[in-house]
Amino acid sequence: MDDSATAMELWDFSEQAWSPSPTEAPGCFSKHFRRADGFKVVLVRLDAGAEYPAFVVPNGADYYVVDGRASLNGTVLSAGSYARVPSGGTAHARSDAGCVVLCLYPPAGYRHLRGGTQ
Repeated sequence: MDDSATAMELWDFSEQAWSPSPTEAPGCFSKHFRRADGFKVVLVRLDAGAEYPAFVVPNGADYYVVDGRASLNGTVLSAGSYARVPSGGTAHARSDAGCVVLCLYPPAGYRHLRGGTQ
């Protein structure tokens, strides 16, 4: 058996402190998990009433609500919801009650899968 097929990298971020948002928006915090190969994986926390300013996602972005309720571009998403903003689209997030969202930002030229389960 080829060990490279089962190899993985593992980090424990449970003790990592939340960093203030780069936009310095009140109540917005993040934990950056990966910034390699052009991919950016970020866990974002919005406190109750927080709003993350609108920004353009040049290569598209995927968002999965881990906990709470978030509003993405005016659409309310609950825990377990997934949304995708296409390349060149704008993302604007807020939360009335607070939330945690996993954000995936791919590199230029990345091909996204389409449809439901793969």
